[in-house]
Amino acid sequence: MTNLSSSPSARASRGFTLVEVLVALVVLSIGLLGIAALYVETLKANRTALSRTQAVTLAADLADRIRANRATAGAYACPDPCNPAGAGMR
Repeated sequence: MTNLSSSPSARASRGFTLVEVLVALVVLSIGLLGIAALYVETLKANRTALSRTQAVTLAADLADRIRANRATAGAYACPDPCNPAGAGMR
């Protein structure tokens, strides 16, 4: 009767070694850290885009208010000499 546990083929088919498991965990950890970093960068980009959208909306709103009330357009900050009728209107 032969002992199967001591043969090379039986030892190779027992499963993963501890080194293989550790290498797999390191690779998986690096991948997850990369995904987390990408997520943080996406949040930063979204915050910047929101700020820019709000700035454009406020600027458009101010321009609409100036156009709607041309009589008091001189009260807004404009370069010297202030000519609101000819400033940027085409």
